[in-house]
Amino acid sequence: MSEQQPLLDQYCDNLANYLTQHCTWLKSAHDYRQQIVPIKTPYAFINIAGWHVANNGPHSGQTSLCLDVQILVVESQFAQDYRRTVRNGAAELTCAISDSTLNMPFHPAQVVCAQPYTLDKAVWEIRYQHSVDFGQNLFETEGTPPTKVRVGVSPDIGIGHKDDYQQVIPEPTDE
Repeated sequence: MSEQQPLLDQYCDNLANYLTQHCTWLKSAHDYRQQIVPIKTPYAFINIAGWHVANNGPHSGQTSLCLDVQILVVESQFAQDYRRTVRNGAAELTCAISDSTLNMPFHPAQVVCAQPYTLDKAVWEIRYQHSVDFGQNLFETEGTPPTKVRVGVSPDIGIGHKDDYQQVIPEPTDE
C-alpha cells in the first residue's frame, strides 16, 4: 500500500489553502485533526461532520460522496468588536464557498446555513454540502485518446456479438 495522504485529510488541506487564499483576514485554517496551540485568531476550524453516498455518481468506478462540511470561524473574545468581526468574516467565507468548486475537481459546494455557534457569538458556524468523487476514474486515460471506437446496438452486444459492432472512430473509409 502506498504512503498516500488519506482522501479526507487531503480534502481538508485543500480547503484550508482555499480559505486562506480567498479570505486573507484569516490568520489560518486547519482541520480538527491538527493540534494548533496557541491559536491566532481569526481562525477557521474545518470538520467533515459526515457524508452520504450520492445517488448521482459519475458511473466511472469512483465513489461519489456528499460531504457535510462544518467550518467554525473563531475570533478572540479579547479582540475589539469581536462579535461583528466574526459575523462579517463568516459572511465573507459563506460567499467564498457558495457555488464554488473550492479549486478542486468536484461539483460546486452548496451552503446550507451560517449561524452563531456560541451564545457569546465569538464563534460562527458555516455548514455546506459538497459532492466529491473519490477513487480511480476507469475512463481516465493517460492523455492518449482512443484510436478506435466501435458501437453495438442492444440486444446484440457483448463478446458474442463482436462482429456486429460498427466502427465509428476513425470513420471507416469507403475503400
